[in-house]
Amino acid sequence: MYNIFLVDDDQDDRFIFGEALELSGINANLKTFNGGEDFENYILSNPIKPDIIFLDLNLPRRHGFEILDDLKGTDRFKETTVLLYTTSDDENDVYKAKQRKASGFITKPTDFLKLEKIINQVFHNFYSATEPSGFIRL
Repeated sequence: MYNIFLVDDDQDDRFIFGEALELSGINANLKTFNGGEDFENYILSNPIKPDIIFLDLNLPRRHGFEILDDLKGTDRFKETTVLLYTTSDDENDVYKAKQRKASGFITKPTDFLKLEKIINQVFHNFYSATEPSGFIRL
C-alpha cells in the first residue's frame, strides 16, 4: 500500500483528488492537509514517510516552493517523490520546480476523468516502469 500525502488548501480539490484516487484502483492510503502548516506540523511529529507528496503551490502563509525547498533540504525527504499539483500552467513555475528538485509538475485538470488518468500515469511512471522517466509534466 502506498502512502500519499496531498497538501492543498482547497477542500473541494482534496475531496475530488481522493475520489479520483479511489476510482483509479491504486492501493493507497491518502492523508490530506489543509495547507503547509498542517503538513509541516504533521511531518515533524510523525515518523510516517510518504511515497508521494502532491503539493499545491499557492498555499496560505508559505508558498509551495518554500515547502519543497525545506523537504529537499532534509535527509528524510530529499529522495521522496514530490509533485507540484497546482492550477498554474506557467512555464516559469515548471522551470522553478525542476531547479528545486521536484519530481514533476501537474496542472490540475478541470475534468475528473483526466485527474484519474493523471494519477494512473504518475504511479505507472514512478512505480511500474522499469526505469522512471525522471521529471514529469502533466
